[in-house]
Amino acid sequence: MKMKTLIISASLTCVTTSFAAPIIYDFQSLPDGYFQGGFVSLTADGVNAFFSGNGTTVSVNPSTGTHVLHTGNYQSQMGIEFSMPVSQIIVGIDGSIPTASNSVQTFEYYGPGDNLYGMSTISSSGSTLVFNVPNNFPEVFGILLDGNSGNGYSLDYVSIELVPEPAATTLLVLGATTAILLRVTRRTIGKRTADVGF
Repeated sequence: MKMKTLIISASLTCVTTSFAAPIIYDFQSLPDGYFQGGFVSLTADGVNAFFSGNGTTVSVNPSTGTHVLHTGNYQSQMGIEFSMPVSQIIVGIDGSIPTASNSVQTFEYYGPGDNLYGMSTISSSGSTLVFNVPNNFPEVFGILLDGNSGNGYSLDYVSIELVPEPAATTLLVLGATTAILLRVTRRTIGKRTADVGF
């Protein structure tokens, strides 16, 4: 039993997690103007991002030349969904379109099956809105933005971090641990069988 405990403790100590760099979506490659149907799809590092809203439009900030994404009236809801589960979403908010006092909030997230789930409101009137997925949430695939409570918003960029996957070393350690535990268990059973004279 002591040997089994030591093996499990050692394997947990060696477990590591792989963290990838953030994935960033911007709108520089999109033409200025309204998108038919209100949908925009972008792909970065193999992960698709789907933006949807009423009157989804790209405008160009005349001061910076940055292409920004917004709904037709700057205040309607905009859904942002990803093809893989995320652990963090950062929304970059433009500082002058539609006004210098932009504001945006989110109170719903996309979970499994593209279903919307309510959550505590996160709001921002600064340059970013940050959503760190709590550990007790199910898988999160996006958020629903809303600007109705303020002066509207437009997006400079969106950055995400994916849910970490176990590193290869983790899988090797766990596989080796399982094999060793099976051997120890078999030897123990064999010894007990011999002791009782079977």
